[in-house]
Amino acid sequence: MTDKIIVKQSGAIARIIFNQPEKRNAVSLEMWEAVE
Repeated sequence: MTDKIIVKQSGAIARIIFNQPEKRNAVSLEMWEAVE
């Protein structure tokens, strides 16, 4: 994954954090493909 996507897992729960504040955390095509 990229540094624009942060994944944190705690037990059975995982959080996906979009780290692109300059774009107000909008999801780009590159980010979407990384999540898939």
